[in-house]
Amino acid sequence: MCIRDRNYLFLQISGRGLLRPITTGPGSLPAATYTGARELLVGSANTAFTLDGVTPGLQELTLDMGNESQGRFLVGQESIELPDPVPVGTANFEDPGVGSKDWFAIAAAATPVGLQFVHGAAAGNIVEVAADAVQLGPKLGYQEQDRYRHFQAPLRFLPHANGPLTITVR
Repeated sequence: MCIRDRNYLFLQISGRGLLRPITTGPGSLPAATYTGARELLVGSANTAFTLDGVTPGLQELTLDMGNESQGRFLVGQESIELPDPVPVGTANFEDPGVGSKDWFAIAAAATPVGLQFVHGAAAGNIVEVAADAVQLGPKLGYQEQDRYRHFQAPLRFLPHANGPLTITVR
């Protein structure tokens, strides 16, 4: 998932699987309908972002689930395996100013923080990303965006009771 140019949310999913005979009947998926979904611009009216209880001005958020699938094609057994994924990402957000939050100390101490991103407000058109334990850094840095100072924070999603992160579409 990636937010860029302040206006668009991109969600790209790639998959790998085994071809099996196509059947109908019990257990088949229903026909997909997209009548409730509509395009929403990313912005304060439709989007919320929280990092360690703070709501900084978010410029960009990227996530990589770290799912490196491996095909195993053995005599008598074919499968697609997903070894332990390690989700990572980056967050580019505006520096709220000296004294509001010491992001460098949090990164240096490898302190896990919470992250929540919600886009959309109407049922059927909401995407939520939540993580209870995210490490910032280790190479937290500054970047200039439109003459404002931003933090460029690498993100590492740690294992947690609910998983490293959840993506909910509702």
